[in-house]
Amino acid sequence: CPTGVDMARLKAEYLARRILTNGASRRARLIAELPDRLAWASRFPRFSNLLAQSTPFRSMVERHFGLDRRVLPPRLATTTFRAWYRRHQRRRGDMKESRGTVIYFVDTWTNYFTPQVGIAAVKLLEGAGFLVDCPRMVCCGRPAISQGLLAEARQLAEINVLRLSRAAPPGVPIVGSEPSCILTLVDEYPQLVRTQGARRVASQTFTIESFLRRVLDERPDALRFRPTESPLLYHAHCHQKAIVGSADAVALLGAAFGGGASEINSGCCGMAGSFGHEVEHYDVARAIGEQRLFPAIRGREGAEVAVSGFSCRQQIEHHTGVQAKHVVEYLADQLM
Repeated sequence: CPTGVDMARLKAEYLARRILTNGASRRARLIAELPDRLAWASRFPRFSNLLAQSTPFRSMVERHFGLDRRVLPPRLATTTFRAWYRRHQRRRGDMKESRGTVIYFVDTWTNYFTPQVGIAAVKLLEGAGFLVDCPRMVCCGRPAISQGLLAEARQLAEINVLRLSRAAPPGVPIVGSEPSCILTLVDEYPQLVRTQGARRVASQTFTIESFLRRVLDERPDALRFRPTESPLLYHAHCHQKAIVGSADAVALLGAAFGGGASEINSGCCGMAGSFGHEVEHYDVARAIGEQRLFPAIRGREGAEVAVSGFSCRQQIEHHTGVQAKHVVEYLADQLM
């Protein structure tokens, strides 16, 4: 909030108090448990996609959980990012890092839905001379936090803080490509887990755009991009705008696309996690995107569309038909 009030934290605390009195709704439980459910569904991705995309299944989900049938659920990837990374590790062998190790925090959405984002992130980090490690983590806890299930979120945070404290000694950066997930480590973890370890993890954690911007500021030749002026429009994630801003992502796109890259003067896309999926909020979510973002994308005149967030990607495609890609996908494609 412009006045400095943390509305997201107030909402989470309010929902948590209400749950103590009334219990959690079926929808809240479903959303909070989604990472665990995806782990099972990803074992049979084609069947899971066929079922989840079917009209009877979506009607049932709307009836029992209040998730609007008009919003198609994202399709599971046939190969998760972690499966790709295990093969990549074997191919990489004993690569000697020149600039040290970076921990890549693999979020739920990248792992199960958009592994190409994680692959692009690894390509960029290795291209800059880093050895990339992806230790096994649990969900960041963002879905649980958004539903007010703070006890469950705290348990996840404690596990991740313990594992990251072991995997990332002082000075080893932790980066992520999904703003709402990686910034949970920065913003919420020191509140959920009030330990020195949680504070240290937060201090070492960055969005991948901010980390790569810092790398290029220190060594401009760390990443070299093919010269191009192809038009590219960028929409930043609200979580990112609120905590770290969009300037680092814009600077990286400028390095790769020159004057062809520009940021859309937009507010929220309207999705906001599960908000745009909820039947009572569907029309509001669409109206939010229609204020500035969707018209700018429809009038893009052939420009590609870059985003930082998974929810933004889904909302833009659902309401405009345009398939946006993550910033790191465009940057990795432009590497020399």
